[in-house]
Amino acid sequence: MTSNRKTLTLSGVREKESSKRFLADNRYLLSGMPRLGGIASVFRALDTQEERYIALKVFRPLNGTDSVVEESFRRETQALSDLKHPNIVQIFDSGFDQDTKEHYIAMEWIDNDLERFLKDNRFEGWRPFFTKIGRQILEALAYAHSHRTIHRDIKPSNVLITGEGNVKLCDFGISKIRNFLEPGVTLAHFASFPFAPPEIDDGSYSYSRDVFGFVALAIVSLSDDKIENHRDLVVYLEKLQVDDSLKRLLRRAISLDNPGDRQVNAAVLLAELDRLVPPAPTQKKDVF
Repeated sequence: MTSNRKTLTLSGVREKESSKRFLADNRYLLSGMPRLGGIASVFRALDTQEERYIALKVFRPLNGTDSVVEESFRRETQALSDLKHPNIVQIFDSGFDQDTKEHYIAMEWIDNDLERFLKDNRFEGWRPFFTKIGRQILEALAYAHSHRTIHRDIKPSNVLITGEGNVKLCDFGISKIRNFLEPGVTLAHFASFPFAPPEIDDGSYSYSRDVFGFVALAIVSLSDDKIENHRDLVVYLEKLQVDDSLKRLLRRAISLDNPGDRQVNAAVLLAELDRLVPPAPTQKKDVF
């Protein structure tokens, strides 16, 4: 551990000094450029108490939208505390820094994500995609849905991939948690297209939003072309080289005009896929 800490300290030679700071009573040392999100930034940080590197998500108030930041922090903290699953990122700590007036969440650090992977790679067909990452994502969503939590922001950057090929779903900041919503604060307008369905989330088809997001993510992962909107999703689904029965199943999942046509939740989608395409024999995961 000593050599790792030294490397982090000396990296200041290559970075601007202003990018290094402590948080939470000097427990976490932040260094380097963060991964930027809508209302939060994720830093690779050194936990000086546990002597390990972690991901520190720091929420930043924007133009007086403190209520939105606080609600997002509450939802993600509650979701990650409740959801203990091998395919959901693990939370270590959370709190509010009195000096910087920032909320933060400490989680396990994972270098790679699906967005970065797809910049130089594509999956060669449905089975490789589903075997390597798709099943793991759906199992995480099915588990979350069984605990009355809807992710609502499925997209490549929120799918982390370890070096051993394990998938970790992250960013529950706009999740909907049944019986845990702050009155008067809504995050329904936060959506990432084309992964979010077109309708406003009024509670009628909340779980199927993750079904839509998963299949949209699958289409993007299997397509060689850039997909920017819902029309592109429909067009490129029809181009996929998959069996007609599988294509019909996926077509239902991204129904644009009738959300009721979609599978009601991730567990139902997973069961339908398994009936249609039985799981391959268990194999050692590929190293990404």
